[in-house]
Amino acid sequence: MRVLMINALYPPDRTGSAIFSDQLARCLQEDGVDVEVVSTSRVLEDDVEPSPVLVHRLPARQVSVGRIAWDYSIPIALGFSNLRRLRSIIRSFDPDVIHCHGQIFDLTWLASLAARLESRKLVVTVHTAIWHERFLPRFVLRVFEALVINPLVKLGRPTFIAVDKWTFNDAKRRIARKQTPQVIPVSIDAKSLLGGDATTAREKYVLGTGPILLSLGHVIALRNRVALVEALPRVLERIPNLMLVVVGDVRDREFLERATQLRIEKSILCLGSVPHSDIKHLLAASLVEAHDLQGLGLGITTVEAMASGVPIVAFATDDNYPGISLRSFDGLNFLDDGDPKKIAEAVISLTQNPEARDRAIQAQRNLISEVFDQQAVMRRHLDIYRSAIG
Repeated sequence: MRVLMINALYPPDRTGSAIFSDQLARCLQEDGVDVEVVSTSRVLEDDVEPSPVLVHRLPARQVSVGRIAWDYSIPIALGFSNLRRLRSIIRSFDPDVIHCHGQIFDLTWLASLAARLESRKLVVTVHTAIWHERFLPRFVLRVFEALVINPLVKLGRPTFIAVDKWTFNDAKRRIARKQTPQVIPVSIDAKSLLGGDATTAREKYVLGTGPILLSLGHVIALRNRVALVEALPRVLERIPNLMLVVVGDVRDREFLERATQLRIEKSILCLGSVPHSDIKHLLAASLVEAHDLQGLGLGITTVEAMASGVPIVAFATDDNYPGISLRSFDGLNFLDDGDPKKIAEAVISLTQNPEARDRAIQAQRNLISEVFDQQAVMRRHLDIYRSAIG
């Protein structure tokens, strides 16, 4: 089988979908599938391992649309020249399936058109539910979705995959009304998260010797850390020397303003974006990880933290992954809401109660093994590819 993987975001980008699509491509190739990747042009950084999979990079402009995209830069690749390049790659590689990650990027729209023109089977993974916390941007996004995104993506007559209940429900209501999307959670390479060295992280990032509450991922309005900061005074009462270490670009500063109001700003350290290879070292130095606290699903960084053996605190519904009960994994610290008091109690329990900590770590291992195993997720994708091919 030949699979052409397409994602506008691919390493060195450090988004969840970039990391997942890279790992899926590698896993497929190791299983004997012929895989090539198409992404937008980005210069590889020194800390990024070159992919063993051939990656074609199309020219793109990095455009920021401000708060409507939470200050992220979006790669714009739309154009006839890139369509010609993409069609040339398809003809040369001759894929059985084209698999696009992210319906919101114009590279997916180009791929959908190319798949239609070249008579190729198309699979689209919906990684993001189109939503905004403010009414006007949300309205603009919904109109853009209805008039531009959905018609262009549907050109390729795709089979849709969702990664959780949020993307499933959004896809079913909007872009995949006439079919039921398959739900396949993102997988992670658990082995790559093991073997971290706490000393390496503490020395490189000057973290001192005190206990660390780690919070991974870019700070945007959808993951703004405000509830975590409001929980911090209760935690500091019990663990005065604890440091909240935030890893990721700070695109929403509300949590820092709240920390100043609570006079706990000295207990917070923001590292910004760090090499992905350093994440396992930061996890090894940490007692607890917490960042998914607004009830909008679990990001890949939460899954990575669980795989590393660090207990996590998150706000997640029992049916976050349709067909899977998270509550059936006894010991997981998934909260019913984002109440700062509950967050503080969970953090304190995991740092000071060895029995609760051991139970949480074992439950996380069981969840990773049953739901996020890389080989199992790859096989489910292969089943969908074969089904699409017919």
